[in-house]
Amino acid sequence: MSRRRSIVSGSINTRSSTVTDRLVILAKAPAAGRSKTRLAAEIGAGRAAMVSRLLIDKTIDAARAGERSGWWRALLAVDPPLATGARWPGVKRGLATFGQARGDLGDRILSAMRDAAAGGPVVAIGADAPFVSAAAIRRAFLLLRSHDVVFGPAHDGGFWLIGVAGAQRLPRQFGAVRWSTADALADAQAAFAPGLRIARTDPLLDIDDRADLDAAGNLAVCVHASSAPLFERRAAPEVFVQADIIPITSAPGLSGRQRLQRILGRLRPATSPASAG
Repeated sequence: MSRRRSIVSGSINTRSSTVTDRLVILAKAPAAGRSKTRLAAEIGAGRAAMVSRLLIDKTIDAARAGERSGWWRALLAVDPPLATGARWPGVKRGLATFGQARGDLGDRILSAMRDAAAGGPVVAIGADAPFVSAAAIRRAFLLLRSHDVVFGPAHDGGFWLIGVAGAQRLPRQFGAVRWSTADALADAQAAFAPGLRIARTDPLLDIDDRADLDAAGNLAVCVHASSAPLFERRAAPEVFVQADIIPITSAPGLSGRQRLQRILGRLRPATSPASAG
């Protein structure tokens, strides 16, 4: 079992102070060149970092909504770890935060779940699913009342959610899981001890590449920026503007590709003086 990491920042809703259900979000800093690398190879590092930040905000919103309802206490496991009192520029605040462990994705998931557990069910999610909601996460916790393990399948053979009725049900490691493949969910499920009751909750789309972004065509990015170019090259690539993910309700006839073009049009880098001709 991993050594428990200390919580360094954020606050927890006192209405949930007696709840033993724990939700932990695993997220990577939304910095250009560091996050969403597969997507970055197709749409550019700056735009991919913006998408990452939007997805993190959306996930935090869902987590805080569940806290306000008294359903769970939520924590944010971050990579890289933050110093005490630090925060990611542009990312919403309000969740207790601790650093992710070293190792591969499986090591980090298991460590974060053990660190977050408080004697009851613990659920872990990433920050890749644009349609995540408190209700979707809540369904996983409800399944854990009658099952030992729950998975939320993703469209690509992976999973957007994993949960256990108690940390003692976690496997020691996910050594044989083929991450980022169509076999990831099946491999992760096989890592659990025989005889455990395993459920699957609702599948969700997660965004790893441009095809996923195209599939999430019911999203538009509304960027509120009036000063510096959005993806200007800077020494500190973690500089972002405020933005929100909103549904397109005024253009029902748009195809997924047309919606994607609208998204990318809003995210188009400003023309630099050197290339303005």
